[in-house]
Amino acid sequence: MYFEDTDKLSLLLRSLNVSAQVYAYQNYCGQWSVDTSVMGRTPFHYIVEGNAWLHIPDRRSQMIKAGELVILPHNTCHLISNNPEPNQNETSCRPNTEQQIQLLCGYFEALEHAIWPLLGCIDQVLIIDTDNEYFKPILSLLLTEAKTNSLGQNAILDHLANMLFIGVLRRQIDSDSIEQGVLAALFDPQLQTAIMTIHQHPEYHFSVQSLAELCFMGRSAFAKKFNDLVGIAVMAYISRFRMRYATQLLQQSTYSVAVISEKCGYGSEAAFRKAYKQVMGFPPGQVRVNSFC
Repeated sequence: MYFEDTDKLSLLLRSLNVSAQVYAYQNYCGQWSVDTSVMGRTPFHYIVEGNAWLHIPDRRSQMIKAGELVILPHNTCHLISNNPEPNQNETSCRPNTEQQIQLLCGYFEALEHAIWPLLGCIDQVLIIDTDNEYFKPILSLLLTEAKTNSLGQNAILDHLANMLFIGVLRRQIDSDSIEQGVLAALFDPQLQTAIMTIHQHPEYHFSVQSLAELCFMGRSAFAKKFNDLVGIAVMAYISRFRMRYATQLLQQSTYSVAVISEKCGYGSEAAFRKAYKQVMGFPPGQVRVNSFC
């Protein structure tokens, strides 16, 4: 069987260079609490064994049970602890005196996460029952690998966590719960052509008019719908996506800045350098120097 490269979600994820990482697999007992909201990423926690409590400011504390996956799409301040009341206790362990709880923790991220909020339009917290044919085998492999100490362990864990992230996105899309953001536009009958074209061909010389015509819409109607649904004006979205793509090329290729400027749709290197610094806050040369340090 040949798989055609027309999967919209796969194309979007490739262009945004989304990554995932597992950083902890721990046993807890006694008085304990875990707070990873300061990491600046999208944290997730999988309850392997036992029950725990999720605490979020201005929300009622919620019990999370074994087999449930907790995701904080907005990196919301939170605590996970043994206690139904929020606390900042230091972790302590007294074997055989308290119920043992096992947690697998990690995070999802993409460069410029604030600009590319793939989960930004989703609820503040997701609690997913993983007892299904997709999540169950992935998490089983994650746990098996987390217990080993073999070569390539971290790489395998990260790839499996990335599969977990894609499954979360697929679940949200299938449930029709995404009403705004890039994912909503990607599956909108009118805007999807524009989103796909922007991500597949950053070298094109786009205009609001040309994109509107691709979508068989009037210029004003297209511009308004894009801004309303995605949350940013279309030309600003294009500029930011091009700079994301340029950053990836600067970090992972040996193309000259002049070639990268052409691949990002700029007629001159000077115009590209100016746009890059305006969007990113620093010159492209700084990215390349840091990449090869």
